[in-house]
Amino acid sequence: TNACNARCPVCETGKGDMERVTGFLDKDLYEEFIDEVAPTTAVLLYYFMGEPFMHRSAYDMIRYARQKNIYVETCTNGDFVDAEGILYSDLNKISFQLGGMDQETHGRYRVRTKLDKAVSNLERLIELRKKYPESNVEIEVGFIVMRHNEHQVKDFLEWTSKLGVDRAN
Repeated sequence: TNACNARCPVCETGKGDMERVTGFLDKDLYEEFIDEVAPTTAVLLYYFMGEPFMHRSAYDMIRYARQKNIYVETCTNGDFVDAEGILYSDLNKISFQLGGMDQETHGRYRVRTKLDKAVSNLERLIELRKKYPESNVEIEVGFIVMRHNEHQVKDFLEWTSKLGVDRAN
């Protein structure tokens, strides 16, 4: 999808500069595409210019590609992530992208998103992954450093090391 709840000021979608009509990929068309490319495709990046988990079929679509032995990774603002859905989908890698360590700082770049919601969804995913160690999902948390949040980098790194994510960047 190229739909997003955020209004990030440097993103074409967020700024409203996207010239394409906002929409969601048809699940059947997606499955036809995956069937066609699966024999020669190793990796699928399940995101681009939109929030992937706004698509109501996201977890089924990811699972479909995984069943074809395609490595799937995605990137999210975290607001719509369902931890159970992530485990069901067999996603290989998810990257939560944060804009700060408090709502005011986070919301300055990740406009219209909720830091507490993203963190809660992230923590739930970590909890479930510990409960189901057979899950292969790699969890990453990103922090886009800008002048307004650079004073929080140390806090971010300390927080993520305690959190139990696989990688913080």
